[in-house]
Amino acid sequence: MPTRVKIPHKTEVKVLVKNKHICCVCRELRSSQEVQIHHINGNPSNNIQDNLAVLCVYHHNLANIGLKKGEIGSGKKITPDEVKKYKSDWERRVESEINVKRKIIPSYRRKQLEVLYEFEISKRKNEILALLQKEEQARKDNYEFLQQLVVEEFVSGLRLRPVLLKAFSDIAFQSIGQSYIALPLVDAIRGLFLHLIGPPDVKINSEDKKLLLQSLDQLQTLGMYGAEFSEDSRSKLLRKVCDTVYELAEICSWYHFSDFLTKSRKVLNSIKKDCPKLEPVQKRKYKEKLIKGRVKIVEDTIKFIEKLKRSSSRF
Repeated sequence: MPTRVKIPHKTEVKVLVKNKHICCVCRELRSSQEVQIHHINGNPSNNIQDNLAVLCVYHHNLANIGLKKGEIGSGKKITPDEVKKYKSDWERRVESEINVKRKIIPSYRRKQLEVLYEFEISKRKNEILALLQKEEQARKDNYEFLQQLVVEEFVSGLRLRPVLLKAFSDIAFQSIGQSYIALPLVDAIRGLFLHLIGPPDVKINSEDKKLLLQSLDQLQTLGMYGAEFSEDSRSKLLRKVCDTVYELAEICSWYHFSDFLTKSRKVLNSIKKDCPKLEPVQKRKYKEKLIKGRVKIVEDTIKFIEKLKRSSSRF
């Protein structure tokens, strides 16, 4: 059995970005289910991108079964060749969304469209906030619609991401104590920058930089909620915010965008100060344990970003 070799973080991020953080088999954005990276040929030491596929937990299990010979259990499995095909087709589709040619839209029509889209974004924002926790599918549909507008911006040239980020800011401020709203919101904020897959493929522009810095304000709000108000023992919201800040920081390090790295550290230090304010928790010892765990999550992220900043400054 080959020795497992940890996937380099830069490789991991690139694979996730190329797949939009979505399982290449079911191709559904599920905030309630994390995706995993699967070694297609079963060799955990082979970390080249062609051997890495993004799968949800269910399809990852089927792909692992598919590595074994013969009929197993109910016979449900996904073979390595099938995983390769799913990966190839999905990554090609994602790439086509990123590289699609822009439409030529007359200026008068552009203004009309921007007004219509702004109205629709506001409508979807209000629906997300009004939906009950159990109305998961309707909430998912609204978030997915907003995510598709990022692609529409690249196609049409309309300035939709600033409007989206403003809507996300409104949702963030009103989602206190409602992780079922906040968790997919973190994914939506991350989705504004899925096109940034590295300088050789995509150039970063001034609009990207401006929105990246602004996105940290929304992530700070959500991180504060995760640090101070959520009793989730796994600190899922806080961890997701920190992971997203770090992932965006790593992408910014590829582009030598040091302002983001500097601001991200300030944001994380602010979130760290919110951790001891956690309430309400009945048992004192349990509260202390939760606070300690949350502080560690933030501190670890700060250390990782400091390493990125040092590495970036060498070039």
